[in-house]
Amino acid sequence: MSLNNFSVVFAGENFPISSIKTSDFVFRHRPLIETVRLPVLLQAAAGAASIDVLNERFVASISAPDKVDVQISGIQDLARTFLEYVGKRTISATGHNLQFALDGIDSPREKISAHFVQGTAVREALGTENFTTDLQFGFDGQNGSRVRLAIVTEGTELPTVDFNFNFDAAKVPPEEALDHFKSSYLQAQNIVDTLTNAIQQEVSV
Repeated sequence: MSLNNFSVVFAGENFPISSIKTSDFVFRHRPLIETVRLPVLLQAAAGAASIDVLNERFVASISAPDKVDVQISGIQDLARTFLEYVGKRTISATGHNLQFALDGIDSPREKISAHFVQGTAVREALGTENFTTDLQFGFDGQNGSRVRLAIVTEGTELPTVDFNFNFDAAKVPPEEALDHFKSSYLQAQNIVDTLTNAIQQEVSV
């Protein structure tokens, strides 16, 4: 199991793309370098960290996790810098996105699918022994969020588990939601660990 990428997302409206100075955004003591500036899009990056700003969406992301605790703190700072431009009331929702690869499972994709579905019923309906399944679950998180979890086994190099922790700004203000990112990460990691162990035990039987 490995963490592929993670991000903080703000959803809102009328984000002031033209007035944003990329030099204000610093990640691990490195200013972000502007790579794209259009009337409808701003992009900037420094190493594995980047920001994307659209009219109704802001994303601060990490594409290559290493020192995760430090990187989480770094994208929280990027997101707080953005809040200084737009104000908390402009934000309608905050999201925490994390993607894990199930690279530690010695199991074909069919076995992962079979862990969640009634294999016999599906095989009879499809008329084949071999199938994969993409699944999505929704549930309440431990930090005031609503979680969407997707398990993807088709069309990816490795099966993945994608998490979105969504915070309604009317219930959890953006600044508070930012502070919860570590708890989102820990809950996601625990779920993936539990899932991996359960599938491995089934395969080894």
